[in-house]
Amino acid sequence: MKRILFFISLSIVCSFGQPKEQIEFQLNTISGVVLNSTDATPVIQLKVEVLSGSNLIKDSTLTDDNGYFIMENVGYVWKPKIRFSLKNFETKTLNLKPDGLDTLNNMVVGQIVTPVPNEQLIPELTKSTVKNRAE
Repeated sequence: MKRILFFISLSIVCSFGQPKEQIEFQLNTISGVVLNSTDATPVIQLKVEVLSGSNLIKDSTLTDDNGYFIMENVGYVWKPKIRFSLKNFETKTLNLKPDGLDTLNNMVVGQIVTPVPNEQLIPELTKSTVKNRAE
């Protein structure tokens, strides 16, 4: 009787103790296009990074002249995220889900990024002479 209760308890714990969603999966290739939200033009030289759940960079690349990026042979990633960043644009980070994978473990991500408003931009610093700084 004790053995039966033990096995029933063990099976209940095992079934409810599993994560509700897959937290690690293989990502062969991730690609996509990044556009500017104000005019739908491609964003050039934007940094695209695949991050693990602990925010370690697994792979990264830059967008080309058409806003296109591709990272190949990324590998297994635990709780993966993708981050888009460029000076004068708001940084955007998204969680990647295994349901976005195709049958070959490839993923296509289209993203729109927003420029930082002019009043929040960091002003360009101009060169000054030693005399001006001393005053």
